[in-house]
Amino acid sequence: MNNQSLILKIILFVFIISLSYACKYDEVVEPDNTLPLEPEECAEIAFSADIKTIIETSCARSNCHVAGTGLPDFTKDSNIKAKAGRIKARTGAKTMPPAGPLPQSAIDKIACWVENGGQVDN
Repeated sequence: MNNQSLILKIILFVFIISLSYACKYDEVVEPDNTLPLEPEECAEIAFSADIKTIIETSCARSNCHVAGTGLPDFTKDSNIKAKAGRIKARTGAKTMPPAGPLPQSAIDKIACWVENGGQVDN
């Protein structure tokens, strides 16, 4: 009986240790809906003058967000508008572009543009 009790305790101990290592959580990052710039500065941001230039120079480049890559084609304004929230999230989290984050001023412009409706002004 003593052997069975010892084996049961060992099994229980291994189970508890295994369970404790299996329990983890990913930190939930709440979306930041605050404007990074003053409202007056955000109001001056235009798609064609600001956002499109950022996207063209940092995202819509060869082997990245262009036609034929399997990624959203950011050479088309409609695709940029459709993915505006995702663009804001990925640039804000500094996970895009893969070569390194955009300058904070560009990230702020994208965030303002999205928070103000992400309109395309062609």
